[in-house]
Amino acid sequence: MTRQNSQFGFSLVELVISLQFAAIVALIAAPALSSFSAQYQLMGASNQLGFEIARARMQAIAQNRFIRVRMSGATQYVRQISVDGSTWSTQMTSTLPSGVTSTTTSAEVRFDKHGFATVNQSIVVSNTLRNAKTLSTSIVGRVTIA
Repeated sequence: MTRQNSQFGFSLVELVISLQFAAIVALIAAPALSSFSAQYQLMGASNQLGFEIARARMQAIAQNRFIRVRMSGATQYVRQISVDGSTWSTQMTSTLPSGVTSTTTSAEVRFDKHGFATVNQSIVVSNTLRNAKTLSTSIVGRVTIA
């Protein structure tokens, strides 16, 4: 009875060829991944801002106060509260994700004590690829992202 001598594994040539193939695929996929990342950041920023506007409306109703979400620059927004609708105190300041800016730097969405939008300006956010999303609020406080 004889035993066959079999070897397992890869040769150095096979390994080098597969690594080159993987490098070529990575170079082809890299631009698509950066574009996907920018789109994902834009979507996340618009959802974050839309959630903050909806939360402000709920807070206005629950606390029987005036609430507004206001852009305080290209990358920051604030949520402010008021008892009378004229004197505002800042509750929270937040920053948009990196690579996303607002083109409407002084826009605001304001809700009265009943949750109705008294000032409902559209807020436009864009990413480094110049893609943009517009957040609009209806009079009843419904936020739409287009």
